[in-house]
Amino acid sequence: MLIKRNFSYVTAGGSNGYAANGSIEINDGIIQCVQSVNRGSIGHAVIKINGGTCAGLYAGVEPGGEATGSFGHTELYLSWWRNSEISKKD
Repeated sequence: MLIKRNFSYVTAGGSNGYAANGSIEINDGIIQCVQSVNRGSIGHAVIKINGGTCAGLYAGVEPGGEATGSFGHTELYLSWWRNSEISKKD
């Protein structure tokens, strides 16, 4: 999936089922939440941020709420990052 505009959520795969592989490439736009999986599962995800603005970026699943997904492996590439803060959450 190649992103060049605004979205609330962008999920690589496993939204409500299983995906073996999924990828996201963001070049522009404003995205509120970027994640590899939501309520399903994904084996391998690739997320590339080349431009744009992300309010929340999660290699796995966003914390809290009804998001209960599982993931095997995520590759995360940040060549561009515009956000108010970057933090690690356990």
